[in-house]
Parts: sequence; structure tokens; C-alpha cells
Amino acid sequence: MNLTWHIIKKDLHCIVWTLVFWLVSGIYVATHPVWSIRNISESTFTYLPLVATLVHAVMIVAAIVAVIQADDTTSPTSFWRSRPISPARLAGSKLLLLGILFVGIQLWLQPGVWRQFPFPRVYPSFEALGWAVLTLSLAVLVISALAACVKDLGQFCLLGGGCILACALMSMATEAILPKNLNLGGNYARAFQSATITIGLVCGAVASAVLYNQYFRHRRWVSLVLIAVGCLAAVLVNRLSFLIFT
Repeated sequence: MNLTWHIIKKDLHCIVWTLVFWLVSGIYVATHPVWSIRNISESTFTYLPLVATLVHAVMIVAAIVAVIQADDTTSPTSFWRSRPISPARLAGSKLLLLGILFVGIQLWLQPGVWRQFPFPRVYPSFEALGWAVLTLSLAVLVISALAACVKDLGQFCLLGGGCILACALMSMATEAILPKNLNLGGNYARAFQSATITIGLVCGAVASAVLYNQYFRHRRWVSLVLIAVGCLAAVLVNRLSFLIFT
């Protein structure tokens, strides 16, 4: 437990200023209504909720990447591997910290949340709260997995951008290759729900496998293959869900 706390304190020290910007922007976002097209005008002030939301999102990503990359997972000769620190303890400590910050606390920093008090109005059902927790947890897991495959924030941006571009290109390719519609009911809501749940499961499984490989096996090429397979699977699941249900 002392070692876990030591790792958490070390990682917190690395992201203290990022957390300051994250918290300040998050409080502003949580205390203001969600921006919308009808609220945007030529006035600079009306853009502040949008700017704060973007800053808040960037700070979350930057903090997660910094925590994961504080201890290099891309090399079998990293300093921490020669210390009495098990991969499970290191990965668990980092995910615990990220979960507390960007799942537990982030639940209270969602856009407009503080304008909907008390708590039951913020998340009107356990289902809504559960979906929020799962969405934030999945986001933390996926960003952590991508960050574990590279050495710095610049490489993370290239890898993340590459994944997005690859998904876009594969989506265009599958749309051109696969039939337009199987016409089995036209239920878009069911298709969207099916695609969302399945893609979430695929992304969660791939991200978990990547993190396990980086911390325990440190075979980077395996992680990159897993990411590529995950992108392809997500695109196919999305396309097939709408083919079947619409």
C-alpha cells in the first residue's frame, strides 16, 4: 500500500499544473449551460463555454498521457523494471489514480452539471449514472492504452490521429464494399445501441490487452497489431449493426 501511494504521489507531482487547468476549466464547464448553435453569436463571451470544454478535454488527455508515460512501458530496459515494482502494482496504481480523477471527480465536472443539482437531477437514474461511469472508464482505458505504446505526447497524437484516420478510411471502404442495406426492420435506435455496446466491448478488450502487453510483455509490435485489429473490428461492428437493423 505504501508503494502504491508513493507511485500515486509521484505521478500527481508530474501533472500538478495540468490538473489545475483541468479543474478550473471543469468548474467553469460544470457551472454553465452546454453550448449550442443558438447560443453562438459574434460576442466573444458566448464562446467561453466551448473554449473551456475544449481546454478541459485537452487537459484530461494530457494528464492521462503524462501519468502513463511517467514510467516508460515501451522498453524492456526501463528504469522501473529494475526496481522492486511489479508491473501489476505500477499499472494498478496509475489506473487507480486516473479512475479517481477522471471518472470519480469527472462525474461532477460534466457540462452544466452544477446547474442541475441535486444529484438525482444530474443523473436521473442508476442507468444514466452507470452509462456515464462506463463511458468515462472506457475513455480513460483507451487513452491509457495508446499512451502506453509511445514515448511522448507528440507520438501519442500521431498514433491517435492515425487510428482516427484509419477508421475513417476503413469506414469508407466498408461502405463501398458491403451492401447498402439488408432491410431487416429499419430500427435505427436498436442499431445505434447495438453498435455502441459492441464497439465499447471491443475497445475495452483491446485496450486491456494492450496495457497487459505493454506492462507485462513489452512487445510493442503486438500492441500495434492489436490496435489495428481493434480499429478494423470497431468499423465492421458499426457497419454491420446498421446493415442488419436498418
